[in-house]
Amino acid sequence: MPTVRAFGVGAVLALLVLLSGCGATGVGPAATRAPIVAASQVEHVATEAARQGAVIDAATEQGSLGTLLGLYERRPDLQSAFGGMERLNFTALVGWAATDGVSVDAERASLAPYRTEYQALAAATSRRAPIYVWIAPQS
Repeated sequence: MPTVRAFGVGAVLALLVLLSGCGATGVGPAATRAPIVAASQVEHVATEAARQGAVIDAATEQGSLGTLLGLYERRPDLQSAFGGMERLNFTALVGWAATDGVSVDAERASLAPYRTEYQALAAATSRRAPIYVWIAPQS
């Protein structure tokens, strides 16, 4: 006869957090509900990228870029991988969003609706020198 073990509520909650992909870092599906960055921030990034040759319509891209920049702002691992907020490698961040971000990252559910936008932007920005922008942290 198989052994049945009783687990406390704390153990069950810890297991659920572990299985959800959201650990102590606050990264994962449970942390996905972060607000998008302000429209002015998206417009600033679009303007900075445009000065370097990228064509980005801030109004059209508010959802996709707002979500991506909000995620970047909350995640130290993304800031470490793609540069700090004073020198963000926008080309690399968009490339990540178009591939691993929408497919394997713990927060893919928030990025996946914008897969097509990220892929188009990644294709357009990858054909030139990397685009670097700065973003001001939200207060």
